[in-house]
Amino acid sequence: MYGFEVDNDEMEQVESLGNNWQALVELADRKDFDLITYKKNYALITKENVKTFKEEIKKAYEIYLVSGPGAESVDLAQGVLLLEESNHQC
Repeated sequence: MYGFEVDNDEMEQVESLGNNWQALVELADRKDFDLITYKKNYALITKENVKTFKEEIKKAYEIYLVSGPGAESVDLAQGVLLLEESNHQC
């Protein structure tokens, strides 16, 4: 092969590469199929977690607008304290 000598072991590895690759692809397909129910369950749980998180963020934002450091009813000293509190919550 192009003037290079190749060991018999390496030639056997080269010749079996296609079969090994096909076996690996089949194994990956089986594993993927086995995980379908877990993937669906994970997707449902994640969807619920995202929904809950969005609701929590919306509530926190509403509270921030009403009584946060930038609210009209808050004076400068209170605003500084509220800003420090909100920074500690993050």
